[in-house]
Amino acid sequence: MCVRRMISASLKLGIESEVAAYPSAKLDFIIDRMDFILLAPQLSFRIEKFRELYPEHSAKMAAIDPEDFAAMDGEKILKDAIALIDGSRK
Repeated sequence: MCVRRMISASLKLGIESEVAAYPSAKLDFIIDRMDFILLAPQLSFRIEKFRELYPEHSAKMAAIDPEDFAAMDGEKILKDAIALIDGSRK
């Protein structure tokens, strides 16, 4: 549901993006292809472990705000992710 709302928000805002959901067990197989990794709030406790496992990708990982996730606010989550991506490229 959250992914669909993020896709809808990107279309509404005219932002080219690819949004997909994967289980954390697939991270090893997808991380090199992703511009950014958002973790659902229920996985936020694992972010430091993922950063240790993938130090070269640590700057492109963040957890979704629990309130935004609960509200399924795809536009806010998308905008937050874009801000983090822009910030990591500077």
